[in-house]
Amino acid sequence: MSSTSLNASLGGQRGTSPHDRLAEAYAVASIDPTKREGPVEELRGSAAQLCIVTGTLTALTSAIGRFVSDPSRLAETSDDPAAVINGVVALIASLLLVFVLLALYGEHREPRGGHRLGPVGLIVALVGTVLLAGDFWFEAFVVPYLADVAPAALGGDPGGALLVGAVSSFIVFAVGWLLFGIEAYRVGRCHGRR
Repeated sequence: MSSTSLNASLGGQRGTSPHDRLAEAYAVASIDPTKREGPVEELRGSAAQLCIVTGTLTALTSAIGRFVSDPSRLAETSDDPAAVINGVVALIASLLLVFVLLALYGEHREPRGGHRLGPVGLIVALVGTVLLAGDFWFEAFVVPYLADVAPAALGGDPGGALLVGAVSSFIVFAVGWLLFGIEAYRVGRCHGRR
């Protein structure tokens, strides 16, 4: 590269020392767009482990929840220490799902820096997972509090905005993971994986 083209590539900066121009040219030349490092790329290779941990925690909290919580007696059973601990672990498992999504998305990164998976399934699945985590947070912390200060609030049937919010959260979660799964399956089939 000639000094004229180097000067032009540096925005025509005059008056800087040759050392400064050379250092900046090296920095510009060393940027490789195919080697972007970020949170998604850092999770590459850990998708399988995250899936196993998250699946195990989800299965355990679902099974334990059947023994430590009774939906018909929510005010009496929700502040039991075992139910609270189980709720917190369920919350952690739902938050790990965000990292599972990012790890799986990172696994399908193209060598040139793009992604084989489309962003729609990822975005809808992330939104649904965050909504689900919000539900688990509510169950882990707010329900035991309500059981102590306003147990009658837990006895009624949910309706109105609470019911719409809960149902829509689970629908967004299910549809997002379905879209993400279909896209991952399609990409695997197109690239010779099964």
